[in-house]
Amino acid sequence: MFWISRPFLLVLKFFKPLYQFWARHFPQYWSKIRTELDEPYLSGMINRFSRLHEWIYGASFGRVNVGATEINRLKELASQGTLVYVMKNRGQLEYSFFNTLFLKEGIPIARFANGCRTIFWRPLSEIFKVSLAKLDLFYTRGLLEDPIQSGYLENLVAGGKSALLNLKVSSELIFGSEEDTIEFISPLLEAAAKSSRPVLLITQQYLYDRHPEKSSKTLMDVLLGEKSNPGMFRKLILFFMSYKKKATVKFGQPLNLKDFLSENEKLDRHDQALKLKMILLDRLMIERRSITGPSLISRDKMLEKMLRSSIFKEDLEALAKESNQTLSRLESGVTKYFNEIAATINYNYIDVYERMIDWMVNNIFDGLDLDIEGLAKVKAKAGKHPIVLVPSHKSHIDYLLLSYVFYNHDLTMPHVCAGINLNFWPAGRFLRRGG
Repeated sequence: MFWISRPFLLVLKFFKPLYQFWARHFPQYWSKIRTELDEPYLSGMINRFSRLHEWIYGASFGRVNVGATEINRLKELASQGTLVYVMKNRGQLEYSFFNTLFLKEGIPIARFANGCRTIFWRPLSEIFKVSLAKLDLFYTRGLLEDPIQSGYLENLVAGGKSALLNLKVSSELIFGSEEDTIEFISPLLEAAAKSSRPVLLITQQYLYDRHPEKSSKTLMDVLLGEKSNPGMFRKLILFFMSYKKKATVKFGQPLNLKDFLSENEKLDRHDQALKLKMILLDRLMIERRSITGPSLISRDKMLEKMLRSSIFKEDLEALAKESNQTLSRLESGVTKYFNEIAATINYNYIDVYERMIDWMVNNIFDGLDLDIEGLAKVKAKAGKHPIVLVPSHKSHIDYLLLSYVFYNHDLTMPHVCAGINLNFWPAGRFLRRGG
């Protein structure tokens, strides 16, 4: 049962006679009002936004990078089964974006989402009517039942309607704090068991930029949440800073719940739900990492980590005995070679280089002829396995273009193995910061 404060409950009961009088004398009005309540929990995506929402976000949402291939794949999947969207740390802004995108592209919108309310996205006239419909529901049926215990979510998905599952519910006020939730997974499994159509889980993410996290937290990370789980204020800042170029959207491969149930039939529902949650979280992590790459570690920390490695120490000691040299001398040599080899990646530099290469590609050359199918194969492996690129190296342009293509097609920027001959002043300093 959904919690409601006692004072507010007393206020509602106080106005009940007024409702009864109104309902008795204007039954047709209330019959019409009841049709306005398309979803009792007011958590589902809506069909129409308010003018204020359109004014703030309308143009901005349209500029976010969404691949046409992924949209077409979603439409095809929607014709094959019931789509249930899965996110982690979903907030109002991300939910609103996907609502707008699905309406625009004709993709089934989520009719329910845990930990969300969408009433204030609606036009003012709809807010008034929906509020009256909710009052009518309260006065005629009492407090709204829990969507899990009442079977609402299970019946919704079993009936072919889409929903959205948020695996980590964030407070989203200032900090990016989280609260685990698993109870919404079991109804989806029950729905898949009795549905005549496949129930397909689709992981989806809104990435504010394609840059990797840093290994050490900044003051902004501490106060406003990290980029991977920002608080409300940081989300707004990140969105308006990044929607034109850096923001991107990622949809994962579908997970058929009927297949999952048949493969895990020996487990009880609770264990199935736990396993499914871990699979989904793992997928979300891999999909994010395929775009951003792992957390960036500073050169000094990377060198320190390498020198402290037990395996590296054993190899160094063996080399010291074999070459009859002291460990300190070998470590000095290691530090020297490390400083020659290691990059000092800085995405502020990379963003500048990207604009320069973009100008070069479109002004000096006649654009790029890309192997889209080959790139899709690379994307399928990215995040799961290390990828090593071996270009023909006809010129220095080769590896610059590879980095450019990866960066603009939502893949991790590759580290380039360049010769020591490129480490000259001032080019070496700038090349290192580009990876």
